[in-house]
Amino acid sequence: AGTIAAIGEVGIDAYYMNDPVTMAEQERVLHRLIDVALETDLALILHTRKAEARIFEMLQERGVKKAVFHCYMGKLKLGKRIAEAGYYISIPSAVARPHDTFVQMATRIPLERILTETDAPYMGPDKGERNEPATVPRAVAKIAEVRGVSVEEAAAQIQRNFRTVFGIDAGAAEEAPVAAEEQDATAGLSESVKA
Repeated sequence: AGTIAAIGEVGIDAYYMNDPVTMAEQERVLHRLIDVALETDLALILHTRKAEARIFEMLQERGVKKAVFHCYMGKLKLGKRIAEAGYYISIPSAVARPHDTFVQMATRIPLERILTETDAPYMGPDKGERNEPATVPRAVAKIAEVRGVSVEEAAAQIQRNFRTVFGIDAGAAEEAPVAAEEQDATAGLSESVKA
């Protein structure tokens, strides 16, 4: 058994599931998961596709302090507000693609609020090819390039961000598992939380 570092990937998908009934149910479930995050002082890893502003609003209303906007594809202006509020923007390896929209995020969001990820099997640095964790160094290199810092400096800051948001100290970072990010949003929750 390991240490639980976050609750996620959870959130709202307004791209594929946007009818009013489904949207209301997604919000209801997310509110319950926010309850769990607040009770346990765990970070939320958020799926926000086409619902970035609504989720940001929910976090602010509920006083959530630790959250990661996974594979953030929203507007830059909102991304800046998210970072200013103390949340993190996670950028996939696709940032290494030529003319990618993630480059704008990597350039304009403070490095102190950026994380990297794969979002495997999609969002890799090579369009159409399967993505995997081995591509993350290419994302870090691209972020360093567009910010005008060394790869080592970018990597060190992103690692500090990771440890901060997930509450993992430097000594335990190599041993602790990363968040249970790719599990079903309700997996492992008690029946009282699901209700």
